[in-house]
Amino acid sequence: MRLMSRKKGPTPVLICSVLIFFQIIGLDYLIVLSLNNEASSLIGLSALLMGVIIILFSVLEFKRNKTTINPFKSSSVLITNKLYSYTRNPMYLGMLIILLGNGLILSNLGTIFIAFLFIPIMNMRVIKYEEIMLDIDFTERYKSYKQRVRRWL
Repeated sequence: MRLMSRKKGPTPVLICSVLIFFQIIGLDYLIVLSLNNEASSLIGLSALLMGVIIILFSVLEFKRNKTTINPFKSSSVLITNKLYSYTRNPMYLGMLIILLGNGLILSNLGTIFIAFLFIPIMNMRVIKYEEIMLDIDFTERYKSYKQRVRRWL
């Protein structure tokens, strides 16, 4: 029995995209919290690039292991090496870093705070169900992995 379907939550990419939209909209309403700093833009651009690289390496690892990157489908392999030995969710961590980088590029503290909404949304709408599926599919191996590696960092 599958405990999860597409109805359980929006895709991680959609969640990230909506938060980026709110970051951009928030610029008009959060002017008081402006950073106006070239350094923040440079750090933000670096963070954005790092987030993209983390996601690409994570996706490549899934492709090498011939398993799905779709969190709403059952995985055929439990990946625990490379980036997955530091975080159980490097793709989501990459998205969070992109959101933080975008907030820095926009030079506004409010947009940075919006980025942190990604964590509870992902925990409640995606990761919760993903972990149930992994626990069913990889029982003892997944429990051992969860004890060794943190969810985010």
